[in-house]
Amino acid sequence: CSKPFRRARGELPCACIAGEASTNIVVEACEVRHSSGDGVCFNREGNISVRRCHFHGLGGGGIWFGYFGDGGEVSDCHVPHNGRYALGAAGVWAHMSRLSVVRNHVHDQPGCGLTLWIWHSLVASNHLHHTMRAIRDGGAMDGAQNFSVIRDNYLHDLGDWSGLYNDEGGRDSVYTGNRVEGCWWPFHMHDTYGVVVSNNVFTCDGCAMRFCFQGSAHAVFRDNVINTTIPIEDDAYLDSCDVWADNDIRLKQADGSYKSIGRLSLARRPAPPKSPAAVIAQPGAGLIFLDRDARGFASPGVPGARAKLSSDGTNLCVEGFYEYNKFISYKGSVNLGETVGRHDAVRFFFDGFTVTAF
Repeated sequence: CSKPFRRARGELPCACIAGEASTNIVVEACEVRHSSGDGVCFNREGNISVRRCHFHGLGGGGIWFGYFGDGGEVSDCHVPHNGRYALGAAGVWAHMSRLSVVRNHVHDQPGCGLTLWIWHSLVASNHLHHTMRAIRDGGAMDGAQNFSVIRDNYLHDLGDWSGLYNDEGGRDSVYTGNRVEGCWWPFHMHDTYGVVVSNNVFTCDGCAMRFCFQGSAHAVFRDNVINTTIPIEDDAYLDSCDVWADNDIRLKQADGSYKSIGRLSLARRPAPPKSPAAVIAQPGAGLIFLDRDARGFASPGVPGARAKLSSDGTNLCVEGFYEYNKFISYKGSVNLGETVGRHDAVRFFFDGFTVTAF
């Protein structure tokens, strides 16, 4: 493959093995090295398997499963030292449903190890390390994972970026049995809904860890082992979790072992009331954020609900918005599957609500 590497949405990038709208193909026991493009690339594919292959020294990524695929497997592959001409290329990149990514070893990538825009899929027993060596947005595993299970993966030596990264409105996925070592930012659940992070082991010495559910709603964070040198008393993303409980906090001892100081649970508390809203007598005025649920708890949402107030001098007009799952035209909209084209129901509660009109 000698053509320069390039990729655009809807365009099949150059690769040593490639296909468009291909089905029922197995690529097995292949070695692909020192190419300017990807190793394997299929777009709008179905039932494609890549097994026991070795992709290294490539200009692009190792494996690329393109847009709108359904049914795939990447197993027992070794994917090191790629992305020489495309720093954003991932070891494995996929945008599809019913994908299985298991027992792969991906390392020494300038970008993400795995970039997975997936739903109804399994990501298990992969070994990821030395990723994100050149770019500055992503993680060892990036993308939006929906209705999927991410389990028993081993991540270490990840630099300053996150390990398990569910981005742009991913939802209803479970992260369990994973080990993330030497990383202060073991996971980043960004704008997610209903994810569960349970029974994992997170280890980092020398600095506080960030257990990040930024902009998320209804997360569960429980029964994890946290090996650290710093006791934990609170969490900045508590309001994004329905449950933050029973996490085993273990402090490092002089002999290098970790000793449990007990299981920690953090309880959410009702948030302080909002100040009275103020509007002026013209359309489109008075934007306020409604980030409290009916119980008074903070509800960050994804990115949340807001209301616009205006007055015609006699009547108060209220217009509501709910933007969960990114229904606007930017990259997050490629989070496909059951999440696209459907709005979740939202209800606004106005309890003791006062408005000052000018």
